[in-house]
Amino acid sequence: QVVVVDDGSSDNSLSIVKDYAAKYSFVEVYHQENAGVAAARNNLLSHVKGDYILFVDSDDFIDPRMVEFLIETISKTDADIAQCRRKYFFDSKNNPEVEKYSDDLKINVLGSTEEILDDYFFERNILRNECDKLFRTNLFEGVECQKGMQHIDVIILMQVIVKCQKYAYIENVLYYVYKKPDSISRGEYNEMHWNDYMYINNFYQDYISKFCPQYLDFMHYRWVKSSMIACERMSTSKIITD
Repeated sequence: QVVVVDDGSSDNSLSIVKDYAAKYSFVEVYHQENAGVAAARNNLLSHVKGDYILFVDSDDFIDPRMVEFLIETISKTDADIAQCRRKYFFDSKNNPEVEKYSDDLKINVLGSTEEILDDYFFERNILRNECDKLFRTNLFEGVECQKGMQHIDVIILMQVIVKCQKYAYIENVLYYVYKKPDSISRGEYNEMHWNDYMYINNFYQDYISKFCPQYLDFMHYRWVKSSMIACERMSTSKIITD
C-alpha cells in the first residue's frame, strides 16, 4: 500500500500521483486543501492498513531495497522499529548514487525500553526523525500531532518511542535526504518557527513528566540547545523585526 496525501500542492504533483494510482492498484491518493504537514500526516495515518509503516518526505528518495532490508531486520530481531542510516544531498538535479550493499546486514539491537530511551535522549544512535525507520503500525494508536505544527518528527517520535520495547538499527544507508535550503525547517526564520519551538519544548516537558520522569534533566539540555539555535537563526533572519 502506497498512500499519498496531496496537501493542496500548487504544481503538477496531484496529476502525477493520480497517474500512478490509475496504473497501480496499491497506490492511493488523497487530496486536501493546504493545511500543513501535521494535518497531512494525521490524514495519512487514518488510511494505513498494513502491519508496518514507512514515511518518505516529498523531497527525498529511498533505496529500492529499503523496505526489504528493514522488514528482514524486524523479522530477525522481533523489533518494534527498525532504522537505517541516511545520506544527505544538496542538489536536486544530481541525486547521489545509491550505495551498494551485500545481503549481509549488520544489525544492532536495543533490547529494552530503558536502553531505547537512554539512546534516544542522549542522541547516540536513534535519529530524531521518522523517515529512516520502519515502524509497527500499532505504535501509532492514539498518536496525535496538533494541526498547524511544521516540525512534527520530534512530537510524533516521542509518543512512539516510549511504547517501543525493542529497537534495531543497521549500518546501511537506505534513505536519501534532500537538504533544500528554502524548506519549511531551513527557510527564513519566522513566527511559525518560534511557535513550534515553544510548543515542542512544552510538549516534551509535559510528556516526559508523565511517561518517563527519570529523564526530566534532559529538558535542561533541550531548552538550552533549542534556545541557542533559535537565537542564532533570529539573528540572521531578514524578516524578524522585534
